Amino acid sequence: MFCDRCHVQTTDWVEVKDEGVLISYIVVYRKFYGLPDPPYAVGLIKVRWC
Repeated sequence: MFCDRCHVQTTDWVEVKDEGVLISYIVVYRKFYGLPDPPYAVGLIKVRWC
């Protein structure tokens, strides 16, 4: 985990609002080691700061 602006490692949790924008998603139908059994969805969500 790192800051996407300055690439510094992040270690602290921060509060964000319970709203955001869904940027992209994919539904996975293939089994991958160490992940849940398909189908499942993975999404990229841009959250809004408090």
